[in-house]
Amino acid sequence: MGKYAKYIKAYNPDWEQLSCFSGWLQRASDFDSDRGEAYCKLCKTALRAHKTDLMKHSKTKIHTQKANSLNVKKQPALTSFGMHIKSNDDKIRGLKLAMFIANHSAIRSMDHLGELLKTFGDSKNPFSNIELHRTKCSMIIVNVIAPAYLNELVEDIKDSPYSIILDESTDI
Repeated sequence: MGKYAKYIKAYNPDWEQLSCFSGWLQRASDFDSDRGEAYCKLCKTALRAHKTDLMKHSKTKIHTQKANSLNVKKQPALTSFGMHIKSNDDKIRGLKLAMFIANHSAIRSMDHLGELLKTFGDSKNPFSNIELHRTKCSMIIVNVIAPAYLNELVEDIKDSPYSIILDESTDI
C-alpha cells in the first residue's frame, strides 16, 4: 500500500472556477459516481476526484475533440432559414388552450378548435398564428401540465395524511 493510500480525496467545488476545468467539470451525483466524485459533462464519464487525474483527462484526445467541437461551430439562427420563432405569448396561449381542453372537453376536438380560432377576427387576432392540434395538445398535457400539477400536489400534501376513494366499476 502506498504512502498516501489511506487519504481519501474529495471533490473540491473550487475546481469548477479554474479556467482549465470551467464548463465541463461538475460534482458527480450518486448515480454517476461509480469511480469517484467528479463528472465530465462533455464526455459523460465519472472521474476520480484527484486534481492530477482531472488535468490528465482534460488533455485526452477525446475530451479535447469534444471541447473543440463546441467552440468551433456556432449554429446559424433559425430565422436565417426563414423559420418563424414563436413568441412566449403564443406558447402561453397554447398552454392555456391545452389546459382548457384537458379540463373541459375531449382532445379530439382540438383539431377543429385550433382551425376555428384562426378564422375569428382580423390580423390582430391573438390566435391567428396558433398551431395546436390534438397530438401537440396531448403532448403538452402529458409532458408539461401533468408533471407541474403532480409537483404541486406533492407540495400541497407533503407529509399530511390523505385518503383515496376508489369506485369499483363493473363496466366492460
